[in-house]
Amino acid sequence: MVQLRSPSRKTRVAISDRVQVELENAHAQSVERVFATVGSSEKGLTPKEAERRLSRYGPNILVEEKRFKTLRLLAAQFKNFFVILLLLASILSFIFESSTNGLVLLAVVALNVAVSFFQERKAEKTLEALRQIHPAKAEVIRAGEVVDVPVEGLTIGDVVVLREGGVVPADLRLFEVRDLKIDEAVLTGESIPSDKTTERFPEATSLADRENMAYSGTHVVTGTGKGVVTQAGSETEFGRIATFVQEQEEQSLLLERITHLGVWLTGFAVFLSGLIFVLGFLRAHEFIHMLNLAIAVFVSAVPESLPTVTTLALATTALRLSREKVLVRHLPTVEALSGINLFAFDKTGTLTRNEMTVAKIALPDRILEVTGAGFSSEGMVFEYGKPLDVPPDEPLKKFVEVGALAGAASISSLDGTGEKRWAVRGDPTEGAFLILAEKTRLSVGKQDALKEFAFTSERRMRTKIFFKDLQLRVYSMGAPEVILPLCRQYFAEGREVELSLARRVQLENQAGKLASGGYRVIALATKERKTRSIASREVEKELTFVGFAGLLDKPKERVDETFATLIEAGIKPVIITGDHPGTALAVARELGLKVASKNILSGSGMDNLSDEELLKIIPQTTIYARITPTQKYRLVKAFKQLGMRVAVSGDGVNDAPALKKADVGVVMGEKGADVSKEAADLVILDDKIETVLPAIIEARTLYDNIRKFFIFLLSGNFEELLIIAAALLAGLPQPLTTLQILWINFVTDGFPALALAYEPPTTDVLREPPRDLGPKMVRPIFTYALFLGFISLIGEALIFLAYLPDVVKARTMLFTAAVLFELFIVFTIRSKAPFWHRLFSNRYLVIAFLGSFLLQLLALYAAPLQAIMGVTSLGFIDWGVILAFIAMALVLAEGAKWLWRKRG
Repeated sequence: MVQLRSPSRKTRVAISDRVQVELENAHAQSVERVFATVGSSEKGLTPKEAERRLSRYGPNILVEEKRFKTLRLLAAQFKNFFVILLLLASILSFIFESSTNGLVLLAVVALNVAVSFFQERKAEKTLEALRQIHPAKAEVIRAGEVVDVPVEGLTIGDVVVLREGGVVPADLRLFEVRDLKIDEAVLTGESIPSDKTTERFPEATSLADRENMAYSGTHVVTGTGKGVVTQAGSETEFGRIATFVQEQEEQSLLLERITHLGVWLTGFAVFLSGLIFVLGFLRAHEFIHMLNLAIAVFVSAVPESLPTVTTLALATTALRLSREKVLVRHLPTVEALSGINLFAFDKTGTLTRNEMTVAKIALPDRILEVTGAGFSSEGMVFEYGKPLDVPPDEPLKKFVEVGALAGAASISSLDGTGEKRWAVRGDPTEGAFLILAEKTRLSVGKQDALKEFAFTSERRMRTKIFFKDLQLRVYSMGAPEVILPLCRQYFAEGREVELSLARRVQLENQAGKLASGGYRVIALATKERKTRSIASREVEKELTFVGFAGLLDKPKERVDETFATLIEAGIKPVIITGDHPGTALAVARELGLKVASKNILSGSGMDNLSDEELLKIIPQTTIYARITPTQKYRLVKAFKQLGMRVAVSGDGVNDAPALKKADVGVVMGEKGADVSKEAADLVILDDKIETVLPAIIEARTLYDNIRKFFIFLLSGNFEELLIIAAALLAGLPQPLTTLQILWINFVTDGFPALALAYEPPTTDVLREPPRDLGPKMVRPIFTYALFLGFISLIGEALIFLAYLPDVVKARTMLFTAAVLFELFIVFTIRSKAPFWHRLFSNRYLVIAFLGSFLLQLLALYAAPLQAIMGVTSLGFIDWGVILAFIAMALVLAEGAKWLWRKRG
């Protein structure tokens, strides 16, 4: 089992391991035992004792990691292999070649160092965002007196007072609650506020079910309560999460592959440069001349444009995604999105709105469906697929009236949304009935109750009493098993009917069926009496049952279509939630996933599995329910152990560790917690889950474009290195001069390579499998590049030999053939289809081709450049020979592509 621990236990040295274990399991201890453990009471600590503990245990803040120093961070960037290599190439260029080449290489170094520097500041920002969760002050009882204390001044044993609308400042064991409900969605993923109690729970109780605890950073929805601090600072549940969001990033697979490629190419370049120098020296060539040639070969073979084009491709993808409402926080991980084959979705707030909706109405004699989602009054009531008239008939009208008046929540219109959206204050379940009233045009407005009996975890019902038309009107809502026994009649066909035992059993079965379907079931009842007694034992008897409400946190629009597209793209969607299994199952089925009970794993069941057993059960599991942050992190780790490429979505603080561990972390931008945004790689700015689809399209296109660039780079390098080595081994004159090598490398190679970064997506990219990010991705790149290199070697060698002994003319022919080979071959590299398909779809590549070709013509026919480059003019026959070679090369390259397509 993975344990979320704080970065340091030094601030807790005074707490023994035994006491620490008891505090971590405070939910399983009696209130008296917890007070004895922490050495406190309901009157709280004395100010002197609190001060002593603060100095001994440390303040109630997250552990501050040592801040990065700017100079130290910059220095760390120069440990990168590519940076060292490019600096070496730059120095050699300054000494032996030209200052222009050296400056270009230095610019590349500066660009890559800057990108890395800004990425590695994420840990600090994450920690700062996590601190912002906490309120500035807390209401604390010290020596029997209620005082306001700065949150950082809380310590273990302090007694904290909780009130509606406040934020819990530390982890508390509750010992007094009054209608206390706390929204813990940000920590547990549970969409329904937790009804708090003071009773003990078994030690194995999951985090989301510990109703006698209040956790740091969660929000009080209704009621009041008191609790004693059991964990503070970095030992709270939120503090443990901070450990993970401060961890350093794992290097992306893209950067890893680029580094390996660079090491290989550099080793090859060093070997070949040394071989060229030794062979030339042994053949009595001039020492300085051969040294310059060897350095030129080395510089041309070093993939100095590789990080530049990669960065450009990443930046281009980020720009495209920003137009699709996706913010890219970490450029290298975008490429990882191309290879994901498992997408783990958080349910609450990601697939759903985290807004309860009355989705089904079960009246005693009929079932009604309600459309619409979240806190929006868009939607209608349907019976047998047909919309009901508005305003509705008497039974539905009575149902809406009871639901709207029994609760204590209130709603206010959000002007300017254009979606009839509402803000709910109070319990979101009770707010859902007010939204239903707006949908049916039966808004009850604001009415003052004569008396109210609050919902408690013991009563499990709420009642409000109004006095109207000289009689008491009682409206009750609560759990079906509590409300039904209090009912003597039920309301049907506009009148009250006696509730028989058989009918009661039918209604109980109906409630059970709704609950098994994933709905939260609320029973509604009412009565009207001309009595003056308003005692709960009188008014909450002999009620008239009105109906059941089935509430859901319904999926957002188009999520089902998104899931279907992901499956077609070879990506398995799974749901990881802190919510109940039945609720998660209902949402999954509504999204079109074919799941059964055997495809669900609960948090309690997961705790009983070893790592090996968990790995075996993962392939057939689609839903993970009642999952804690610890378990979610463990799941992501297990997915990756199975070789899966994992994307994780979420919006709560509880998602931060998993977001950090995943290959790609995706967070919702509008409702996502700050710390989750800092831990994620992609931020969906519009909170629409379908926005991940263009992100995947762009990521796969990025992968394909970088792969094309690899092939283009390697084929060009092989072309130059092989022809030079072959000429020296055969005792032939030097085929290319130093300047000609550099011209090919920096002028004609550069522009087409950069243009490949702008290659647009193909139409079938989401019907293809995820991209291979493993070592196998390099093999076909090398194979095809080497094949192209040998094509060029054979053709260019024949041309060179045909024009000897005129060395200048032979070099000019070879020089021009090499340039045109790369300019034309880039069009066959850019697409799996024949090169003439969508030939002009990338205008940047067309411009790069024309620009590079024009520069080559200038080198051949402009007298000043002609003299510098050591070339001569070519005639029509010469161009015919070169174009024949290019045509042959294209035929062979396209033939090889056809064979690879045929083989799949």
